[in-house]
Amino acid sequence: MKRWWPEVLLVAAAIYQLVLIVSFSVNFPYADEWELIVPDVLRNPSWKWLWAFHNEHRILFSRLWSIGWFRVSGLHITGGLVLNFFLYCASVGLIYALKVKTLGWHRFQTFALFLLPFFSTLPIQNNMWFFQSCFHFSSLATLGMVLLLFTPGDARNAWLTFFSASALIFFNIFSTAQGLPLSLGLILCYLTWTLWKNPARWPMAVGLVVVWGAISAIWFVDYPPRIGGYFGPHRWEFWFFWLQTVGKVLGATDHRKAVLAALLCLVLLGLYLRVLRQRRVEWQIHLPWMALAFSVFAGLAAVTLGRAHHNLYSALEPRYFSMSGLLLPVLALAAWTVAQETRRPQRTKLIFAFFLLLTYSGYFGWQGYEREFRVKAAGLDCVQTHFAIPNDPVECPQVYPGPLRERLEYARELQLSFMKSLPGGS
Repeated sequence: MKRWWPEVLLVAAAIYQLVLIVSFSVNFPYADEWELIVPDVLRNPSWKWLWAFHNEHRILFSRLWSIGWFRVSGLHITGGLVLNFFLYCASVGLIYALKVKTLGWHRFQTFALFLLPFFSTLPIQNNMWFFQSCFHFSSLATLGMVLLLFTPGDARNAWLTFFSASALIFFNIFSTAQGLPLSLGLILCYLTWTLWKNPARWPMAVGLVVVWGAISAIWFVDYPPRIGGYFGPHRWEFWFFWLQTVGKVLGATDHRKAVLAALLCLVLLGLYLRVLRQRRVEWQIHLPWMALAFSVFAGLAAVTLGRAHHNLYSALEPRYFSMSGLLLPVLALAAWTVAQETRRPQRTKLIFAFFLLLTYSGYFGWQGYEREFRVKAAGLDCVQTHFAIPNDPVECPQVYPGPLRERLEYARELQLSFMKSLPGGS
């Protein structure tokens, strides 16, 4: 009989996080969100702006999302955070759907408990910045591809599968730069699987490689020159940064502990593969999860390539949990599978669960949200003070590194919702 209490607890955790987001949000733009508030962007967006790079990303769909929300709400930041959170919940829902597709309802009934860290403070940056919708879009596209390509469904129309996968590749690549390796990793896994087990689908796999190449070539048009170069895989710095991003999945906040956590994850995945090799069964069940892990490793390698040279110790920023966190259900399944092979599987599972509890127990408070609130509230106070002074440039580094006077005047012209909190803003 199916026990539903883990799912009830997961939904309760999601509601708790939503309450924290609403309670500690400030309806005022922060950091990159100010990039939306320039002439002719929200009201009359040009294709050139939609297409343009943001750092090393093309965030086409996040920009369209922001324009749509502006037209609905006047760019209400708190409402946008709630909307983004529903996107985030949808990605967690896709993870659960993948579990049901591969394991069914009655196997690994405590799986939902291993998804609780998704509703902790670990991804706080992406849950408290409206501009971070790009990470949610990328997660949705990645998980959608896994469900489409690797779950049972040989009776599906091949052309429908091909065009749906192609659309998800485009969606992923034009959400974040990490969409390039995330989608490529899944395609390569699919190509390998078709060659090995399903040769009838091999032409479609090759077609997806071609589609990925064509979309990537379009993406690289006008790619800006890099400043500061790269740390490639031949450098120790690359592996130090990459291991930290992997270790973030276990909630590590110290760089050495993150590396140790990453090595622990790799050992567990190694034992998982060893068990599967010995059993030589259920590959159809475990293949989607291994493909997901491979694509996440590739995505984190791309993050490392693009960010490690800026700051070797920035790998533990909360924003990266949106990607490394996708390893969490894979690690849960790996632990569950390995535990099945021990002499006392129930005791081993309890040990894993206790380890999980200790690892994440400190990430379900409200203190992280309170800190975010204080920073943004201080920025709003600064803007309120300076905006009331005629000809003041309004420089408030708490919310933006440059002067804000011109952007605020344009926001007043557009009657953006947050201007009501400023003197003379409405």
